[in-house]
Amino acid sequence: ANLYKKDEQYKNASFFTSLFFQNDFDQRIRFDSADLLYEEIEIDDNEAQQFIDFLQLNRYELVEERKKHIARLKELGITNRELNWSVYFERYPNELKFITAIEYALNIDLSEFYT
Repeated sequence: ANLYKKDEQYKNASFFTSLFFQNDFDQRIRFDSADLLYEEIEIDDNEAQQFIDFLQLNRYELVEERKKHIARLKELGITNRELNWSVYFERYPNELKFITAIEYALNIDLSEFYT
C-alpha cells in the first residue's frame, strides 16, 4: 500500500514524458563519490531530483549497502593499481553491483563491463 502511494505521487512527473534519463542522465545527474549519493547537477533541477527520489537511489539502506561494498573492495585491495581488477571482476561479476560507485570511489574504469 505504501509503495502504491509513493508511485501515485509521481504519476504525472515530467520525467515520464521528457525521458531525459535515456540520453541526458549524465548531464543532469551526477554521482558524489565522497558521500556515495546521486544528486542533480543543477540545484534547481526538480525533474532530476524527482527521478532520483522515484528510483530511491539515495534510500538510506541502499547507500549503506553501497558503502559496505566499497569498503569491502578496498579491503580486498581493489584500489591497488598493480592488481588486475579487470580479471577479478570477470571472475566475480557479482562484485560489480554498484558499478558507478566502484568507478567513482575507487577511480577505476569499468566500462568494459557495461551491458
